Amino acid sequence: MGHETGASGNDLGTGMSNTALIAGVSDEHAAHLASKAGINGFDDWFLPSNQELHALYETLFRQQIGGLLRESYWSSTERTSDRAMVTNFDLGGQISGRKLHAYRVRPIRAF
Repeated sequence: MGHETGASGNDLGTGMSNTALIAGVSDEHAAHLASKAGINGFDDWFLPSNQELHALYETLFRQQIGGLLRESYWSSTERTSDRAMVTNFDLGGQISGRKLHAYRVRPIRAF
């Protein structure tokens, strides 16, 4: 059984607060690493919400921008204590994945 984080924001603009909630529960999550990352001189990285991740799929991946792979990526949107939303970048579908599965993550900055 996983941790319930309260990171239920699904819409654009909710990934940053979701990431903060997840990182507050444990420093073992990718969200904690993303929130502490210093990439290219920026330190405001976070895991995208479900809709932010889908926007990445629609705008970047489909235009072959950003080096995204044809694999599944975690969003920061939690569904239950053991499930969170995942976007499949091969097919474009979204599922509620079990947190124990190892999917890719893609930190982003606000857009």
